[in-house]
Amino acid sequence: SKLKMDGVNVTQWLSSLETFTGAFYKKFPDVELRGILQYLTHRLQQGQILELGVLRSLLKTAGGYGFADYGSTASLSQVQLEGRCGSQLLKRETASFGIVEKSNKKASRRLRCVLQKDDLGVTLLILLAQIRFRVMFHVSSSSPKHIKLIGNLYDNCVVVMGLMLEFLTDLSDDSPKKQYHQQEEGENVVNDEVGPSTAIAKYASSLPTLGELHDTYGVDTAVSWMLARPSIRAAMLTMEETKEQCGEENDDDEKKKSSPKETTMPPYFQRFHPDCTDMQKSYTPMLPEKAWEAISP
Repeated sequence: SKLKMDGVNVTQWLSSLETFTGAFYKKFPDVELRGILQYLTHRLQQGQILELGVLRSLLKTAGGYGFADYGSTASLSQVQLEGRCGSQLLKRETASFGIVEKSNKKASRRLRCVLQKDDLGVTLLILLAQIRFRVMFHVSSSSPKHIKLIGNLYDNCVVVMGLMLEFLTDLSDDSPKKQYHQQEEGENVVNDEVGPSTAIAKYASSLPTLGELHDTYGVDTAVSWMLARPSIRAAMLTMEETKEQCGEENDDDEKKKSSPKETTMPPYFQRFHPDCTDMQKSYTPMLPEKAWEAISP
């Protein structure tokens, strides 16, 4: 059993395994990592979430994202809460009151590379978004869960999803002038063009559209926007940089503005731009018609 006799907390051997896994891959980043991530993916597909602490430990220790992990916001000081509104550096400095844990950049890049390959990281994100409600509403008459265990599993799922999202969209290891463009053969080629970063480009190219997240994969509205927000931000930034490069800001007001499809913006960013027709069709049905009378896209 993976739970103690109280039916709430995980056993000591599983907790120790979680800690060991993160420390091991931080120390030895060249060891094969894809197998354990595939195992966690299959367990999430089966609705099993107790091993999620292993993924959390990998992101915190091997990925160097311990500063982004947190329990209850009630335990954070005012300085820590304000620090979480800033950049990654500010989060690191305020996470443990200035005590910054050393990270292995090679292990972090290795973990990110494995998660980016074959859309494994995005798959885990979607599974985490789907399993949240299953944790709360799935009832088993044979083995009912303690209410405190349900709360712990739900909170753990939300925290890991936030960690994974920040980790996959991290800009620190990327050049600001490079993007990954997908060719017809399916190969990723780096081009020196205007764009936010290779991490954002890979994430956007792997992520389904906002409408697909909500309708096809059954992700609720709030989490769908949460997952798509980095791609939307990157699409808007790429559009502005492209306009500046083309000198469109100096054009007359009477000149018709170019649509996202008429620019050189990559296709995986086009589908996330707010002015894209498909994007507008996807987010309009997410809210009642009366809601759009009070707000604007």
